[in-house]
Amino acid sequence: MIKGLHLQSVFLIVLSGLSLILCLLFHTASLAESSKEDQNCPNWSVEKFNTEIIHLNQQLSEWDHAYYQQGHGVVDDEVYDQLALILGQWQNCIHKPLHLTGDYLSHATNNIMGNLEDRPQTVTKNDFRHKVSHPVIHSGLKKLSTEQIKGWLASREQVWLQPKIDGVAVTLVYEYGELTGLISRGDGVKGENWRYKADFIPAIPKRIPSVSAFLVLQGELFWRLEQHIQQDTGGLNMRSKMAGWMMRKGNPTATEENIGLFIWGWPDGPEDMPTQLKKLAELGFTLSTQHTHSLDNYIHAENLRSHYYQQPMPFATDGVVLKQYPIPVSQAWQVGNNSWSVGWKYPLRLQLTEIKSLRLSIGRTGRSTIIAHVYPVIIDGKKVQRVNLGTYRHWLNQDVLVGDKVQISLAGHGIPKLEQVVWRLQKRILPDFLPLQHYDTSTCFTYSVDCHQQFMARLIWLGKHLGMKGINIRVWESLIDAGKLRTLTDWLLLHRQDINQVTSIGLAKAEIISTQFEQAKQKAFYFWLKGLSVPLPNTKLQQITSWHQLSHDALISRLSVKQKTQLNKFLAIPEIIQIAEQLQNSNIEGF
Repeated sequence: MIKGLHLQSVFLIVLSGLSLILCLLFHTASLAESSKEDQNCPNWSVEKFNTEIIHLNQQLSEWDHAYYQQGHGVVDDEVYDQLALILGQWQNCIHKPLHLTGDYLSHATNNIMGNLEDRPQTVTKNDFRHKVSHPVIHSGLKKLSTEQIKGWLASREQVWLQPKIDGVAVTLVYEYGELTGLISRGDGVKGENWRYKADFIPAIPKRIPSVSAFLVLQGELFWRLEQHIQQDTGGLNMRSKMAGWMMRKGNPTATEENIGLFIWGWPDGPEDMPTQLKKLAELGFTLSTQHTHSLDNYIHAENLRSHYYQQPMPFATDGVVLKQYPIPVSQAWQVGNNSWSVGWKYPLRLQLTEIKSLRLSIGRTGRSTIIAHVYPVIIDGKKVQRVNLGTYRHWLNQDVLVGDKVQISLAGHGIPKLEQVVWRLQKRILPDFLPLQHYDTSTCFTYSVDCHQQFMARLIWLGKHLGMKGINIRVWESLIDAGKLRTLTDWLLLHRQDINQVTSIGLAKAEIISTQFEQAKQKAFYFWLKGLSVPLPNTKLQQITSWHQLSHDALISRLSVKQKTQLNKFLAIPEIIQIAEQLQNSNIEGF
């Protein structure tokens, strides 16, 4: 038995275990209720629910096996957690009992309510690959938002800040200065016995200058990085890499110099932080001194958080931790109940969401693009509801359909980007998009229902190059709906009274539109060529002063074979011939 452990602490640990079980059971019940209230239940048949539940549960089990047996993290922890929550929601949608992957609830019950004589116990070096009890539980961290952090700090003094290093939490046990235990966090009460791994990690002192009969430290094993900037490259999946090394079966074959250790907690150590840091440094744990900061106020905390997010560091982090001192005695700690220490994470770089609908977008040149509408998520302060999935062919290769769970990030200039599909529905039904082969650079110069998107894109492009202000897509659609517009240049024939007849356009707006149309007629020939999408580079277009020059040998002889082919195809389009005649009749310069 571990020295110095009293019956009172055993009772408190068991009590905390009961609290965890009740929390899990309450979460199960509330999950069913919230799934109804939040309408998280898809409109599926019971048969489809059963199919999807079986396959998602299998996927989670495979990821569990890869993580715990092979030491390989396939997906981010946040993605796994969110998919596990979705599995529970689906099960509650059809009133099935919640069976978390890996029988987690049963597993937690057994860990917490095991025989009292089995806990806690001295960990021996050769007694590995089984669960052992933490002499002091890991209480965990509650993550707060920025506004919540402000409130939390406002009512506290003696607050210290540390980086929330992205690694693997462990307990270190020293008896009379000798390392006798290295325990993974596990469920906070029990964890894996990793003492045999410590011999291959130089960053973990095997002996410290301490005469204490029993000393417990809590910290983070992490993978060392060089000049790592979290804001630029994110976490690089360092937590999974670290966990993978620790979970790998068998003894390592060589020492691993790339693993570091950061001590972030000394349960029942010195009450004040300065003394604690001094003694930790004397014991050989100097990294704690370098990365533990006394806070003055919220602004100071915010600056330090930005510092760890934006400046080069020797480790990956996913936020900072704020701690109020003195902390309670360890016998009073409970898993999931920690009021003296909170986490403040960085802005999310990735978010998990679901494809709500897919829309085919046809551009001015006939290029097809698939737009995914997703359930709204906030990434780095920006609300994301749509994601461009690229061309039709690219979308087919990605295999993304309505109902799939996807991971979204923000690329350059804050543009939403699909990172990966983390879960696909088993039943794949492709949407009935229009035949895409009908659209190219020569189509939709005249309006039709099938041509709506491409024709509107052509109108917007033409209006932009002719300098039309205040004439947006709604104006063009109103003119089309009123039968006033059929080709790209029919607006040349509209007078103010014609526009006044459109019921959705007011008199003041009609005046503006009429003025813009008249001013557009005076634009230089070059802007008409650009607006009509004549397929020549700007340098060539600037040399042309009349429409007829486009078919002259003097111009054509200076073009490449590809340019000649594209130009000849363009000039042969019947609608383009009609438009050129219309522009000539309207006395537009160059025609």
